[in-house]
This record gives sequence, structure tokens and C-alpha cells, in this order.
Amino acid sequence: MAKVIFKCFLKEVKDKFPIQKISSKDFKWFDRMNKFYQDNPRKVQTNKCPGILSTLQTGWIQKTYQPITITTNGDKKTFSWHTPYNQKKGENGFLIDNYVSSHEYDQLAKFKNLGDSVLDTVIKIQSPWRVIIPKDYYLLSTAIPYNDDVNFTAATGLLMGENFLNVQLFWHKLKGDYTIPSGTPLCYYLLIKKEKFDSEISMLNNEEIDIIKQDQINFFNKKLKS
Repeated sequence: MAKVIFKCFLKEVKDKFPIQKISSKDFKWFDRMNKFYQDNPRKVQTNKCPGILSTLQTGWIQKTYQPITITTNGDKKTFSWHTPYNQKKGENGFLIDNYVSSHEYDQLAKFKNLGDSVLDTVIKIQSPWRVIIPKDYYLLSTAIPYNDDVNFTAATGLLMGENFLNVQLFWHKLKGDYTIPSGTPLCYYLLIKKEKFDSEISMLNNEEIDIIKQDQINFFNKKLKS
């Protein structure tokens, strides 16, 4: 069985905020939704959607291990930050450096339009984590699916081999202060096997369409009886 190994430079982070399997319990909105459907059982229940449920049960998440305050001034480029613990001056700080740094305008936004609601400077979280990825796999690093926090979105990338698990954030609050609380999911990881796949495009035939129609009829009849 393939195994991805997450290693941490800071013992307290490993113990209190480990990289862990994603769960619907990580999201406040999902809990609110469950409570709503308990009181409204005849509503179409999104909490049973197979696409959402399978996503929130597969892969891992990295969470903040301390609060991060980001301040922007409306110029769409500059920001300042504060954390209570100075990671750079702590254990192994010479390797992991400050918890927060950045990728400047010339590194991405100069070439790719990030949009009117995104800071042109990408905020970089220099995490105390490294990963060892099995030889025949990629580790997809991407935004938290269905995230509670709408003030940032993690960038997407495919990792191979052994890497630091730094997180690049597109920041959506262009003016003012915002604090990401400790324990907030930052990014999502999914192991993907390196395989080549073929694809085909064709029309559904009449037999297939009839089967789909009957499946839909059965589905709605079942809902009417429930």
C-alpha cells in the first residue's frame, strides 16, 4: 500500500495540529446544514450529496497552528502580518524561517490577472511540515473544498518526491485587518497515482437513455414515498 509521510519540525505542532484526514466535522457550515435538515426533513438534503461527501472524506488538510493577522491597506499589493509566536527564532527556525512571507507582483500577478478582488502579492505560509511522497504518485496541493473561510484561497500545485509543505494563499480582503484563527484549514492534499489515461467522446444511445430515465423515475418515486 502506498504511504505518504508527513514530517514536522515542531513537536507541539505535530501533537496539537497534525496534518490529518479531512472530515465534514472540520466545517461549521456542514454542522449548520445538518441541524437545518433535522428540522426540515422534506427539503432536498445537500448533506447527502455524494460528490460533496466523498470530497470531505478523502485526502488530508493542513491547519494553522497559531493565529495569523494579515493587514492590507487597499493598494492591492502590500500587506503586513503578525503572529504571536516567532517561528524564525524558535526551534529549527533557521530552516523554516518566518511563518509568513510572500511572492511579489513580478512572480505571478504581472503575468496572470488574479482578479479585482485578490491581492497581487501572494501570501506564503512557510509551514513547519515536510512531506515524503511515494515514487509513483503526485500529491495534489489545492484550496480547501467548501471552506468556511472566504478571505483566502490556497493555490494549486502537484508535488513529487520530498518537499516543504508551504502554502501559497490568494488573499481576498484588500483593505483592513483579518485574523486566521489557529486550527483553521489552510489547504487540501490528495494523493494521485501517476498513470496515463485515455478518453473517448460519444453520444448516448437509446438504450442508455432509457436506463437513465428509469433511474430518475425510481429516484423521484422513492422521494415521494419518503
